[in-house]
Amino acid sequence: MKKHLLILSFLFLLACASKEKLDLSGIAEGQIYQMAKTEYENKNYMQAAQLYRVVVDEYPFSTIAAKAQIMEAHSYFLALRFVEAEVAIEEFLSLYPGNENTEWAYYLKALIYYDQILIVKLDQEFSEKAKLSIDEYLNRYPEGKYTTDLILKLDLVNEHLAGKEMLIGRYYQQKADLVAAISRYQDVYKNYSTTSHIQEALFRLVECYQTLGISSEAQKYAAVLGHNYPDSKWYKYSYSLLQGS
Repeated sequence: MKKHLLILSFLFLLACASKEKLDLSGIAEGQIYQMAKTEYENKNYMQAAQLYRVVVDEYPFSTIAAKAQIMEAHSYFLALRFVEAEVAIEEFLSLYPGNENTEWAYYLKALIYYDQILIVKLDQEFSEKAKLSIDEYLNRYPEGKYTTDLILKLDLVNEHLAGKEMLIGRYYQQKADLVAAISRYQDVYKNYSTTSHIQEALFRLVECYQTLGISSEAQKYAAVLGHNYPDSKWYKYSYSLLQGS
């Protein structure tokens, strides 16, 4: 009973001083871990993360330190504290590269960036980081537990990155910097050919090359567009553009 009251008192202190370093001296790492697990299961993720961190800091050589660290990262992730989650997961991967939870850690790392894509719609930094992290996982675990899920998520990441290239390409095209615009559209053509932006990218290449007077290149991309997307409005635009020249 006395031990139970002690644990409850520490949980109260945790709630009252979320930003202060916790002093849980006198409680074994296993008990602190169970306290963290209870908070995690009750969806009190910030409290859980802080308790898991106590285990990591105070008992770094214990048998549960590694599990505590990845659970800290996951708790921060669920609390939408992505910066803290990223720090914790990078530390875990640095300290425990061969741990039984390493695959999950690489998956979680990808999710940390992926889940921020829709939050920061105009900044594709997270799309780029998500792509790198997903590729890292897929290279390490081509037949892993999370491979199918990340392949599906990669489609959305590529949509965002292709959309960014198209946006920049249109900007350069409007500014009559056609060489710079072509570079962006070609990036979509070469690296994001499975996205919804590919048809417009091909048309814009036709448009830019035709404006530059390089008809052979314009016709080449129009042919690709016509072969792959004969019913596309973008092919019809390309055909009309070339016929009118």
